[in-house]
Amino acid sequence: MQPLVVVFTICLVPMAAGAQTPRPRPAPAPINSATPTAPAAEGMTNVDVIKMVKATLGEDVILSAIHNASQRHFDLSTDGLIQLKGAGVTDRIILVMQNDGSVLPVAPPLAISVPLPPKPVPAVAAGGNDVTQPHDPGIYVLASSKLVQLEPNVAASQGAGAGSMMKSGLTMGLKKVKAKASIRGPKATTRVDGNAEFYFYGSSFNPNEFVLVKLESNGESREMVTGEVGMLGFKNGIREEDQVKITATKLDGGIYKVVSAKSLKPNEYGFINAASGVSVLANGVRLWDFGVER
Repeated sequence: MQPLVVVFTICLVPMAAGAQTPRPRPAPAPINSATPTAPAAEGMTNVDVIKMVKATLGEDVILSAIHNASQRHFDLSTDGLIQLKGAGVTDRIILVMQNDGSVLPVAPPLAISVPLPPKPVPAVAAGGNDVTQPHDPGIYVLASSKLVQLEPNVAASQGAGAGSMMKSGLTMGLKKVKAKASIRGPKATTRVDGNAEFYFYGSSFNPNEFVLVKLESNGESREMVTGEVGMLGFKNGIREEDQVKITATKLDGGIYKVVSAKSLKPNEYGFINAASGVSVLANGVRLWDFGVER
């Protein structure tokens, strides 16, 4: 039996000019867990701060973000500061950026003292019930530990009545003719006790120019004698028997304390400025009146 011979024919096909032999693809590099998959963070910059300001985040929120940032790369040059200010970044945020992220305490606003115009002070309230403190000009009485200002009244002059003149003529002047001035009302509004203390305030209220007068009440008004005409002639002014002796003590600041030399008896009284003159022909007399209760 003849052996079987197999013949293989290899045909070589010539490659076209310029053709390249394909190169094998490189094997993929092994994955290393230590290699980062994302670029490292660059830290907070001026741009980040400006973005937060443009987003209208609160100042405290932005300061906290700056303080907590792991890295800060701020451009704090002159141009950088101008850029920050132009973008609306507040001075406080810029100071923290300059201070390496440390939050600075908020300084309290400066207190500016603006003087207010003085308020009008009513009588007595200026010094309260302290008699040694200045008060509005006038005459005051200390009643029940309270300082009360006496209000002036005007006593209208009555002159000498026709009946009095007739009686004086019939008695050949032995009967004196009295000229009087009267105040409406049988009693004064202010009531005090017989040992009351009075205080005079102001240069126009010097007690040395005043007299304390006892008034006569007729049930409808209070009267005082301002002059007398008799056989011995004419006498003008307040009668001595109607005047009450007073004692004045000058305190600090031109304040005077005035008391009666003796305890005042229950009656109606009034202070009159004798320096201004009290005449039988006077149209009216100013009188600071009060009454002593029984």
